[in-house]
Amino acid sequence: MRYNDLIRHTLIDLLSVMTAEGATSLSLDTIEKTLDAQGMHIDEQELRDLLDTVPVVNTVKDDVVFFNKEGEVDAPDPEQQDKTVAKLAKKKVDKEMSK
Repeated sequence: MRYNDLIRHTLIDLLSVMTAEGATSLSLDTIEKTLDAQGMHIDEQELRDLLDTVPVVNTVKDDVVFFNKEGEVDAPDPEQQDKTVAKLAKKKVDKEMSK
């Protein structure tokens, strides 16, 4: 699997979980930090290009990724995003450590 494919699959997993938990958007900064925490380093332009290929992404505007979802799109709550991402990262680390 190519490195960009691995990052793309990780993005799909992350964004799918976020939408399942009711999130409507996520900042690019939060996504970059999450990928960095998993050892996946990518520059902003490459990230934007990959996000264009992810089905759950509606648009990227003002450094915020908005998801495909019916209804109003609210501005992201950075504190809630950080808590959710931290929780997801902890789950991932715990899962990897238990192997």
